[in-house]
Amino acid sequence: MNFYILTKSMIYLFLCISHPTTLVFDEPVEYVSAGREGDFDLHRANNKKIVVVRPLKPFGETDMIVITKDHHYQFKLKEVLASQRADQSHSFINIYEGAINRSFDKKIETDTY
Repeated sequence: MNFYILTKSMIYLFLCISHPTTLVFDEPVEYVSAGREGDFDLHRANNKKIVVVRPLKPFGETDMIVITKDHHYQFKLKEVLASQRADQSHSFINIYEGAINRSFDKKIETDTY
């Protein structure tokens, strides 16, 4: 799965305790933090562009911050219970810098849109 993330965006990641989630960035990750100490196993793999997130215990919902040289990302981590819909959790995600699409022109504006 590919995520194109705009600056200052909060992105939801759905995690399951039964398996890790891998995030691949365009540049090396300098800092990563999530939840409270002992909630997650967070480590940077190989070239430090890969972050593996593995919940160690139930967490409900929490935040994660990832900082690279030129960007910072904010994620909201939400637990997906294995007994419910574990197939809906994220497992492998490529993270790219997003850009606003300016190829559209606004033709009409109303109170509702």
